[in-house]
Amino acid sequence: MKYVALVFTLFCASHLAAAETRLTLGEAVGAPGDTVAVPISLSNAQAISGIGFSLEYDPAAVSFLRIDQTDLSMTPYGRENAPHLHFVFLDPQAAQVLATGNHELGKLMFTIKENAPLGKYPLEIGNLDFADGKRPPKRVQGIAESAGIWITTNWIRPSTAEWLSATKVEVDLYISTDEPVSAVQFALKWHASALAFDSTSTTTSWRLFSHEPEDRTVRIVAADFMGDRAFKDENAPLVSVHFRYRPNQNAPQMILLELDEVLTTDGSGEKVPVIGRDGEIDTALRPERSAISFDKLHIEEIHADPAASEQGDANGDGIRHSREDEFIELINRGDQSIDLSGYLLSDDDVALDKMFEFPEGTTIAPGERIVLFGGGSPSGIPGQVYTDDGSIGNGLTNSGDVLVLIDPIAGDTVLTVAFESNATDQSFVQQDGTWVGHSTLYAGIFSPGEASQPIDTSDDGEGDQPTDTGGESTDGNAGDPPTDTGDPPTDEQRNRNIQGLHIDEIHADPASSDQGDANGDGVRHSREDEFIELINRGDQS
Repeated sequence: MKYVALVFTLFCASHLAAAETRLTLGEAVGAPGDTVAVPISLSNAQAISGIGFSLEYDPAAVSFLRIDQTDLSMTPYGRENAPHLHFVFLDPQAAQVLATGNHELGKLMFTIKENAPLGKYPLEIGNLDFADGKRPPKRVQGIAESAGIWITTNWIRPSTAEWLSATKVEVDLYISTDEPVSAVQFALKWHASALAFDSTSTTTSWRLFSHEPEDRTVRIVAADFMGDRAFKDENAPLVSVHFRYRPNQNAPQMILLELDEVLTTDGSGEKVPVIGRDGEIDTALRPERSAISFDKLHIEEIHADPAASEQGDANGDGIRHSREDEFIELINRGDQSIDLSGYLLSDDDVALDKMFEFPEGTTIAPGERIVLFGGGSPSGIPGQVYTDDGSIGNGLTNSGDVLVLIDPIAGDTVLTVAFESNATDQSFVQQDGTWVGHSTLYAGIFSPGEASQPIDTSDDGEGDQPTDTGGESTDGNAGDPPTDTGDPPTDEQRNRNIQGLHIDEIHADPASSDQGDANGDGVRHSREDEFIELINRGDQS
């Protein structure tokens, strides 16, 4: 086999701690016609001022293009002396200093020829010399690690992204190999802050592992640990990657997905060369969020101060916790379901990415309640129950806080509730627009997920205020409201009965669209659709 020698001389003025000096070539994988990059790295460097080495490669398979500089900030120089190429990285002022450690010196760029046979083509380092930083320089011993270029038609690549909603997008990864594989690992990278990794899933029996070592990068491992379920099906996805999308001013229409650092092995642990192909997400295909009216969505109950005793275990998991037992209860008082998928609920003093996000498919039906606890493992709570990551926002303030429900897509705050209360060791509910302790109006100190039960007034004195509308009047102590005798009520009875009458809802700002038709007459009117709603919370008409 005929080889061409490329000689590279890298001069670096540096002062590094004495250590073993190693020059390493990485591997590259590509198909005929591809351009590939072979990284050159320097590690454990001691005090050196230059590096010289030769490189042998097969010109029948690949053509050398150039060397791309990466880590070094020195000025590159080069000249051609066919069939040799000479490069110098030199700081003319001799002032550049590289810190001790690992350095990416550059990338050797090659083009794989269209007619190149498949296989591995070695890149062999020879004649390696290091020079120290002294004058005159002296030769320093070092170690070379050679690698090569794999030429293959195997690939792994993302499919066309599928938008599950305005805030969720899924990308399937397919793999095609000429032999079954049993393990795949890779790094998936993107360059848009609007996109955030959410989770992975698979329809295979393989195990999945993923973590985010840095911003906008997720490393994924898919493996068959039983050794008998090797994967080879380019028509079925190996891994599905789920992202959250929150647009911002810098969000591009096309988000590039880069598949890098691919390592694939067969059932015996031997490497199978696989090319990582890039993909993209087209944000123009994102579905628009349907218009939602939040006029009938209310925060019904807030618990910011769990009791210090076991009575503070509001989520019913058997553990009292100062933040996990805090909760917010929403109720839909309208006649239409409300889709809360992707909306954020929290207090108002944390960043959006720290707020609780309702999962895809979350809807609240008419009359239904949703409860968000700070954390824990809620048990025995009726209705839809969710938990935050240990606290709601940064924890609800006992004496008062501001709660917000946010649409991250539109950047709108659709619901805001500010509460203040002097009540302790119990949840807060509203009375005439004021937040009061739960026990002021209802039985118990909280009631997440269900309608609050009225206080039993059978033995109460005249000054107590019953709160339920469904109770029957009873004969009791003096001061209890009298039963209906058919006689006209006295002034004293009228005054007593009206104590249970409350203004429950006020609508002063009808929407300018058709949704503003609150009275349902088919015509939206800025004043005719305003209303006041009364409720009788007493036990007398």
